[in-house]
Amino acid sequence: MEVINRLHEAKIVPNDFLPLYVSYALRKCDSGPTSESATYNQTRLIRLVCVFLQSAVRNKTLNLAENPDLLVEIQAFCVKQTNVREALALYRCLRSNQNPDSADNFESSSNESSSPSKSNSEKMRK
Repeated sequence: MEVINRLHEAKIVPNDFLPLYVSYALRKCDSGPTSESATYNQTRLIRLVCVFLQSAVRNKTLNLAENPDLLVEIQAFCVKQTNVREALALYRCLRSNQNPDSADNFESSSNESSSPSKSNSEKMRK
């Protein structure tokens, strides 16, 4: 994983290889641990994969718009791994990437909804 991450950062990895590797890495993470020591290693691998994917999505080197099946696979993986903090962060990153204006819309709608209530309370005072 670390080798692929370094090759990816150096932009040596071909674009068609990355989605295949991501699918492979997700399958490896989903194969259950067999012992307690393996659980630690499994969690570490999940964290590494999540951080790698988050970096690739933020840097736009992994184009999920062209590969919607991979996006669904990653989202399903994140839902399965909700006990891992990095998986939740990756899921949030994917959701914000799909709806980049959602945070702005939420703030503007909450501001708009609060302004009428202020005007109503001012009317009641008068």
